[in-house]
Formats: sequence, C-alpha cells, structure tokens
Amino acid sequence: MRRDTRTVAKREPIPPYLQAAFLGFTLMVIVAVTVAISYIGMLSAYSVVETAIYDYYPARDELLFIDRDIYQAQMALERAATVEEEVDRETQLAIFRENIAQTEVRFVSYQEKTSPVRDQLRGVSGSGGPSGETDITSYLDYRRNWLQSAQRLLDAFVAGLSEEALEPAVAGTIASFAEMRFALDRITETEMNPLIQASRDEMTARAIDARNQLITTLIVALVLGAFVTVSGSTAIRRQYLQMLLERDARESEARLKEQERRIHDAFELVQSEATAIDVVRGVLVEIVEPTHQAELLLADASHAHLRREIGTRDPDSAEFNGCNVMYPTECPAIRRNARLTFATSETFDACPYLKHRTPDGCSATCVPVNILGRTAGVVHTVGAKDDLLEGNQDAGVRALVNSAGDVLGMLRAFATKDRQANTDSLTGLDNRRSLEAKLPEVMARGAYTVAFADLDKFKQLNDTHGHDMGDKALRLFADVLRGSVRPDDLVGRWGGEEFVIVLPGSTDDKAVRVIFRIRERLKEALTIGAVPNFTASFGLCDSRDAETFGDVINAADAALLQAKEEGRDRIIYGVLGEDDGRVVEDLLQTPPEDTGPYRRVAVA
Repeated sequence: MRRDTRTVAKREPIPPYLQAAFLGFTLMVIVAVTVAISYIGMLSAYSVVETAIYDYYPARDELLFIDRDIYQAQMALERAATVEEEVDRETQLAIFRENIAQTEVRFVSYQEKTSPVRDQLRGVSGSGGPSGETDITSYLDYRRNWLQSAQRLLDAFVAGLSEEALEPAVAGTIASFAEMRFALDRITETEMNPLIQASRDEMTARAIDARNQLITTLIVALVLGAFVTVSGSTAIRRQYLQMLLERDARESEARLKEQERRIHDAFELVQSEATAIDVVRGVLVEIVEPTHQAELLLADASHAHLRREIGTRDPDSAEFNGCNVMYPTECPAIRRNARLTFATSETFDACPYLKHRTPDGCSATCVPVNILGRTAGVVHTVGAKDDLLEGNQDAGVRALVNSAGDVLGMLRAFATKDRQANTDSLTGLDNRRSLEAKLPEVMARGAYTVAFADLDKFKQLNDTHGHDMGDKALRLFADVLRGSVRPDDLVGRWGGEEFVIVLPGSTDDKAVRVIFRIRERLKEALTIGAVPNFTASFGLCDSRDAETFGDVINAADAALLQAKEEGRDRIIYGVLGEDDGRVVEDLLQTPPEDTGPYRRVAVA
C-alpha cells in the first residue's frame, strides 16, 4: 500500500507556484554567482593596483635615491680632487664613502622589493613580463668600473699628482659615473615603468572583464527574470483562476444545497396537494429569473388531459407565453420521460408546441414530473432564444421537480389510503369509523337529527337476483342519498344494507322532508329499470331528546326496527320516553301527497 502511495505521489505534477519558486531561486543563484565572480575579478584588478602603489612605486623611489646618492658621491669625489687642505679632502672622501654605502643599502632594498613583484607579473602576463635584469647587470658592471676609477683617483690623490696628471683619472671616473647613471635610467625605463604600466593594463583588463561579466549577468538576469516573471505570473494566475473556479463551484454547490434544503423543509410543512402546488409556484418564482416564465402542468385523475396548475405569470397578461399542449401523450417530455431542452424554437427538431409561439423565437426547458412511478406532468420554462436555464436555476428546477413528484406521490398515496380506510369501497360513502370521527364537529355546532335507513327485504333481493344485483342496489341507494342531502350533512354506510344520515341543525319536520325527498328520488331512480324495485325503511331521532350520540343512534335504530315490524317502507320518528300518538304528517306544514303510515312513537 505504501509503495502504491509513493508511486502515485511521484506521478503528481509539481504545483505551478513551486515551479515559479524554483526558477526564481535558480535565477538568484546564477545572478549571485556571476556577481561574485565579477566582484572577485575587480578585487584582483584592484590588488594589482595596490601592488603597484605599495611595491612598485617604493622600489622606483629607491632607484631615484640611489641616483641621488651616487650623484652626491660623485660631487664629493670631485670636490676632494680640487681642495688643497688634507682635512677638507678627508671630509669630502667621508661623504663619498657614506653615499656609496647608502647606495649599497638602497640597491639591496630595491632588489628585495622588485624580486617577488617581478615573478608575480611574469605569472600574470604569461610571457615572462618586462625584465630589467640585463640593465641591472650593466649597472653593476658600470658601478664596479666607477668604483675602480674612483679608487684610482683616490690613489692619485694620495700620490700627490698634479692636476694635469689627475685629469685622466677624473675623466675616467666621470665617464664611469655617466654610464652608471645611464644604467639606472635604463632600469627605470625597462623594468619599473613597464611594471607599473603592466599593472595598469592588468587592472584595466580585469575591470573590463568584470564590467562585461556584470553586463552579461544583468542581461541574463533580465531575460531569466522576465521568463520567470511571465511564467510565474501565468502559473499563479492560472492557479488563482482555478481557485476562483473551485470557490465559485463550492459556493454554487452550497447555494444549491441550501436551496434544496429549503425546498425540502417547505414540502415537509404541506399536508395537501393544493399546498404542495403553492410551494412549487413559490419556488419557481424565486429561482427562475424574471426573463423566463415557468408553469406546472399536471394530468387529471384519468391521465387523459393536462391542466395548468400554476405559473409564474398571469395567463391573462400580454406577456404570458404558456404551453398549450392538452394531452399527456402529446408532450414529448412526458412521452419520453426525459428532460428536454430547446435552445430555439426555429429549428426543425424543436417541439411543435414551441414553434410560432413568439415572433422572435424562444427557448424552453421541459422537466417531466413523476408521481408514484408514473409520468404525470411537466415543469415547462420558456425564455428568449438561446437563453436556456443554467447553473443553479436549472439544478434548482430539477431538484424542485424531484421533490415535488415525491411529495405529490406521497400525498396521493396517503389520500388513497385514507380514502380507502374511511370510505366504503362499494358505495363510496363514509364508513362507520369515518362517520364517527366526523361526529364531534357536528355535535359541537348544536342540535342534529339522525336518520337510520335499511333496505327492505335485501336478503331476498340477493337470493333472487344475485349478489351483483344487490351491490348495484346498494350503490344506487347510496347515490340517491348523496344527491339528496346538503354538503354539510353526513351520509355513511353503517354496515350491510344499513345507512346513517346525520342532519346538523335540522328540526324534526325538516328531517322528515329530507327523508321524503330521498324516497321520491329512489322511486325515480328505480324507474330506469337497471335494478329491481325495492323500498327502504327509516328511523329518526332528534338529539334534543338525548344526552349522547349513542342515545340518538339507539333511538333511531329502535324507530327503524319499529318501522320494519309495522310492514316496512315507512318512516318512524322516535322520541325518547314519549308517546303522544301523533302521526308524522301532522308535524309537516305541507305534507306530501303520499300520506302513508309514518308516525311518531316513543322508544326506550
């Protein structure tokens, strides 16, 4: 595992900022090394100058002093040849000897100073350099000749020769002196001056080399600096742009997640399909730009037609540009169950319902809505030509469609289960549990009347005509009940062929009128002939005569039982603990023409 990790790490590219840093560091090293070399060359050139200053010039001064001492010795010797007094002669000879000794010391000092300098200059020039060794040898020979001539002159002084006899010795001494001084001048010209000039030339050459190196370094530094700057800035800019893109992507993803969270939270609050559709409209208004319009189309219960549920623009406005597809099978997005986008409505492969919708053309995005595994609608958005939904808008619409489809499916599933749990599957009326659940609301509003109905001789109908015909009779009677009561009245199947009708706020005469209406409509429905003729018996009771609903329903049941015992097909109005003997017709202001045996009885 470690080996694989190292292999992957080695294959990773070097980050751009590290490349720029490496190039910059390399450039700095190159510049530093070149400047150091140039600086060392300049120091070397200055060292030659310092050598000339501290060694060459003092050595040349020694030659000048030697020339001066020899000249003074020559003058002292000539004065000694001209004085008559012995004392004066000895004084001049002492000066002569002193200057000669001084020249010996100075010449030794000159050779000590020039010997290492001469060797160094030979190594620098590479060709031996200037040399005054021949002139030094000549100087030493002339000096030796001059000293010999001077000694002969001194011997002539001691012998007491006349001036005429001394003239040859004096002339020889003067000639040797001239030759020796000439040799000194030659040493200065052939050795000292070339040494000084060579040092100057060396200094100039090295200074030029140092300058050229500095110029070359600067040029290279500028070129490399420009390259590093451009490449580094490009790499850093590229990396910076990548960081911006990643930051924008993270922010966009965060906004999308926040949007999805809000959509999810909003749908968690809904409890009905209408509220869920309102949430869809609010989300579309928020996430879709004003330049676009969006609408939700849903199929009806039969999935045969599409209807526009909501939209971001008023259908009556001049700016409305909705889709006019009417059937789910004609919508390409629903038919394919796929998200479709059309950049322009003017191409041959655009949706037919987009063409000719606007003079300048339009773009559209259609996202199908799946409810309980079935494509039951579409979210349709329209914008200007080549202006499709992008980014978070498109992602938001897709997230909305997914959540809306799930929520609508869940609500419809719950509604179906609730309807199945609270509705009688055969008649579509409330079952006993649902009816009892709705009673507290009815009871809270005040008095009410309960009617207990039962189909007469239903078992005989089943046995004679079959259970299918019995079911049709039950459905027919349920339809008659449903169509004969008010919207606030409760109608439910209590069990078997028994039905319960709860009439809120009804007095006894109004309740009897409702039952008469039910009987009349049942007779009309039976004239069609789809179901054999049958009748129904009714037992009624008013809540004002009872303390609980159980008392009312028991009294109505007892009244129904009384109606059955008295021959069926009649109404008995039960009164708890009372038997006044009045017939029901007496309670009606306008009794119907059919005045059968409907009366009011007391029930326990």
